[in-house]
Amino acid sequence: MYVTRMDYSRLSLSPCGYPCARRASGPLQILQQTIRFLVAAVGLAISNHSMAQELKRTHTVTYDHYSLIIDGTRKFIYSGEFHPFRLPSPDLWSDIFQKMKAAGFNTVCCYFDWDYHSPAPGVYDFEGIRNMDAFLDAAADAGLYVIARPGPYINAETDSGGFPGWLTTIKGLARSTASDYLADALEWLGKIDPIIARHQLTNGTGTVIACQVENEFYNNSTDGETYMQDLEDKMVADGITVPLTGNHNATFVTGLGATDIVGFDNYPQGFNASNPTAWSAVPNYYEGIHESLPSDKPLYLSEFQGGSFDPWGGAGTANLYTLTGPDFENVFYKSLIAQGVTMLNLYMTYGGTNWGWLPEPGVYTSYDYGAAINEQRQLTGKYTEQKLIASFTQAVSQLAKTEAITTDPPTDPALMLEGRANPDDKTVLLMLRHSDGTSATTEQTHIAVNLSPSFGYTYDDTASALLYVGNWSHVANQSYTGGDYDNTESFSDTAGDSVSISFTGTAIRWIGSTTSNHGIATVYLDGNLVATVDTYSASEIFQVVLSLLSGHEEFNDGLCP
Repeated sequence: MYVTRMDYSRLSLSPCGYPCARRASGPLQILQQTIRFLVAAVGLAISNHSMAQELKRTHTVTYDHYSLIIDGTRKFIYSGEFHPFRLPSPDLWSDIFQKMKAAGFNTVCCYFDWDYHSPAPGVYDFEGIRNMDAFLDAAADAGLYVIARPGPYINAETDSGGFPGWLTTIKGLARSTASDYLADALEWLGKIDPIIARHQLTNGTGTVIACQVENEFYNNSTDGETYMQDLEDKMVADGITVPLTGNHNATFVTGLGATDIVGFDNYPQGFNASNPTAWSAVPNYYEGIHESLPSDKPLYLSEFQGGSFDPWGGAGTANLYTLTGPDFENVFYKSLIAQGVTMLNLYMTYGGTNWGWLPEPGVYTSYDYGAAINEQRQLTGKYTEQKLIASFTQAVSQLAKTEAITTDPPTDPALMLEGRANPDDKTVLLMLRHSDGTSATTEQTHIAVNLSPSFGYTYDDTASALLYVGNWSHVANQSYTGGDYDNTESFSDTAGDSVSISFTGTAIRWIGSTTSNHGIATVYLDGNLVATVDTYSASEIFQVVLSLLSGHEEFNDGLCP
């Protein structure tokens, strides 16, 4: 099967008869099949009326290893960031929400800025342009779920990260259990939490499906964990019943202060747009990160780069759009799908304007951010690419539950083929892209498509069928085994040590990891040297096909790597 993906609304054959990967037209190819040979969807039907009907009853919001689950149905959360304080005109909020909905987003993620609502100690303003009830109502009217992020700290390039100016007069350390700071922080939550709670999907009175605790907080000391727990306890006491999420990478995964859903953020292109056509490496480690999490946690990117702020003296907005333009979206966002991400928030989808004393000193009035919807609320080329991806994620419901599967490597070594499959209906997703995500070359290749996906391995490294000879170490449940299948690893650094397996068949695949402290292995089939494998790589890569022997007449002998 030779297919070139030009966009998700059509599939076409390449003139050469080979799949072709081009950076400009999208080096990440996604092919989908089931027993019925499903093809990517052309469009996505949207009904805000049905959302309004749903709000008349209570709902459940749960989660597991694969995804968020709403009323028993898995949801791929495709979210965009939008801040009400950067568009202080309630009549225009619906304009942004409707454009997001039309782009295929099913969720909006938003910060609530403490500083914006509290000009003095004990004084809070939620009227007019600060009416967050109206903001959340507008999101629901547009048919969007909401992930609320009330801080207390939010960053977002705001002055003091969203802390009110008067907070600098207290003696205690911010973001700690200092009594004066904590009292003020809990008071803020006591004002904003009830607003969020009134709009929870679980109450049947709104569309809030999750609430984030703090932001970018990496202090895992006893005081830091206690502070996080204090905030979480306050949110629950204030009536928050939806899952509590984080944006602290792997800081609060288990124990005191742990959030229900762990959140990660990543800005792989950074914020220097002076050379906007230069690409950084495509992150390829999220599959491993997911495996290292507790088994009930989905893979959630609470912030992934949707643009970039422009500092004083920066390269300008035009360069920001090139730095994170449609080509970037086409490659990087799809790579996240290839690694099992099912909750994705793009920061920003609409950036807006830094009014008055809102911004931190490093940025100026415009917060356009090179986002898909620009500061003037006009659609950009990035919007079109985001819509293609959104339509795919919402039309193909199987994406909300997939597991990694092994694939045969393309015939062109400059390309890589990744695979995922839904374990329930066996829908298969194949992702073809450059091995080097920064490459701009045009490549041609053959790919082998396995229409009967298998999950896991025939034999894990702990299986009794494997015969180890020499000084091998067998470890499990360690920090460095998180990305390996079943969280186990067997290794030896002694020359001449071996592991062998007897089998019957025409093909065998050896799967392991590569990293900076791995070396050379030789592979023997029936006593004959058939391959020499270099398992070194500069960074750790999990689930690599280290050796593949196929196309042989059926043999009944052994393999010894």
